[in-house]
Amino acid sequence: MNIGLILKTKFLIIACIIVSSHCGTCQVSDKQDKFLNDKNYNLKKPVKAEILATCNTIIWKWQGSDNANGYKYNFENDLSTSIDIGEETSFLAGDLVSDTEYKFFVWAYNDSCISEVLVLEKKTEKWSCGCKFVDQRDMQIYRTVEIGNQCWMAQNLNFKSELGSYCYNNSEGLCNIYGKFYSYQAATQSCPNGWKLPSLEDVEQLINYVGDSHNERFDKLVEHGYTGFDMKLGGQCDQSSTTPYHFLGTSAGIWTSTTTTDIIPSNYILFFGDPLGCRVMSATTKKLCYFVRCIKE
Repeated sequence: MNIGLILKTKFLIIACIIVSSHCGTCQVSDKQDKFLNDKNYNLKKPVKAEILATCNTIIWKWQGSDNANGYKYNFENDLSTSIDIGEETSFLAGDLVSDTEYKFFVWAYNDSCISEVLVLEKKTEKWSCGCKFVDQRDMQIYRTVEIGNQCWMAQNLNFKSELGSYCYNNSEGLCNIYGKFYSYQAATQSCPNGWKLPSLEDVEQLINYVGDSHNERFDKLVEHGYTGFDMKLGGQCDQSSTTPYHFLGTSAGIWTSTTTTDIIPSNYILFFGDPLGCRVMSATTKKLCYFVRCIKE
C-alpha cells in the first residue's frame, strides 16, 4: 500500500474542503503547492452596484470580484444553464413587462473556482405611453407612440382571431413584419384590454395633427417618418377573391370603427399609398380585410 499516496489524497480532500468555504466550486489541482497558495481560490461573490430600470428595461450592474476571470448570469438560480458574459459587469435586459419585479443571478469565476451566487432584484417602472406594451393574450410585444394627445400602437396588430385574421400569402413571417389582415368583425374585437379600434374622429385627429396635405401626412406616418407611427405598407387583402393578396410594399389600410353613410354601408379606413398619400376612404365593402392599429382608450 502506498502510504504517501493515501496521505496526499487526504491532504487534497481537506484542502479542498477548506477552500470551498471561499468558493462555490473547487477543482483539485495535481500540484499541492499551487492548490494551497494560488490566490485564485479566494474568490468572493460579486457585489451589487446601482441598478437602473425603465418600464421595459433593466440594466443589471455589479462590482467586479478580485481574482475573477469573468462572470456568468442567469434569470433563475441555476448555474448549469448560466451564460458566460466574460469580463462585463453589467447586462441590459429588454422587452420586460412594466411594473413587474425581476431577479437576476450572477456568479464570478476563474480557472479554479466559481463564487457563491449574487442575487439582484429590481422592479420595472409603471407603464406609460412610449413604453412597449405586452399583450397578455399571446405575449406579443408592441411599441407605442404618443402623437399629440393620443397614444397609438406603433405596430399593426398581430393577434390571431378566430373571427377572421390572415397573413399576406399565408406567410407567418410576413405577419411578423406587417401584422395581420382582419375582417371587419374580427377588427372590432381584436384590440387588447385597454385599447380600441380607432374611430373616424380618432384618425382625423391624427392626420390633421401631423400635416395639411395627403402627401405630407403619408411621409410623416409611414415607416421611418419622424412621428414614430411607422405604418408599413403591407398590401391589401380581399378574401372573396381567388387571388386575395395585392400591393405589398405600395399600399395599406387600417380599419376604423365608424360606419359610412353610403348606399351600401361599409366602414371608413385610413388608407396609405402612392399617389393618394394618406387619406380617409371608404372600405367599399366589409368583405375586404385591412390592418388594425389600436389606440389607447
